[in-house]
Amino acid sequence: MERQECYATTKSQNVFLFAQAVEAVKADLHLDARGWVMVPMCDVGHIAYVYATMCLPNVVKGWHRHKSHTDRLMCVSGTARIVTGEIVSGEPDMGPGSLVTSYYDFRETVCGPLDPVVVIVPPGTWHAFTPAGLEPCVIVNMPNELYDPDDEERLDLRDMPYDWQEVSK
Repeated sequence: MERQECYATTKSQNVFLFAQAVEAVKADLHLDARGWVMVPMCDVGHIAYVYATMCLPNVVKGWHRHKSHTDRLMCVSGTARIVTGEIVSGEPDMGPGSLVTSYYDFRETVCGPLDPVVVIVPPGTWHAFTPAGLEPCVIVNMPNELYDPDDEERLDLRDMPYDWQEVSK
């Protein structure tokens, strides 16, 4: 599998924009007349279990982060917008006289079964997802630890100023 870091793209293309610690791993896709086989990844360390979650259109699942476990998210049905967010200390390059002491860094990917990508979300990284269109999406997660509710921290969607209205456009 090819690991890639991507830095720029447009809204009309599949998007791979990630916070520094988040990785995109391009999955192998094998198509033939019968359908497809997707190989999400290999040699990425321990996978504690695998589960799937379905998200309806105009619904956002998130924001949350984990103290110690790593999520590995892959859309296997529909098209998903997976977003990571960080609150960054310091000033972005906003010119002289800027009084900003922290800002939000949002990174996103739009992916699905015909363009498979595994988004590896390390501990401490806020993340959320939603369908990128009008159909539900199914995300498979392959975390490295069993679920522990004490490991998870949640935020209300309004607490991170990401524009989810842009999702369906």
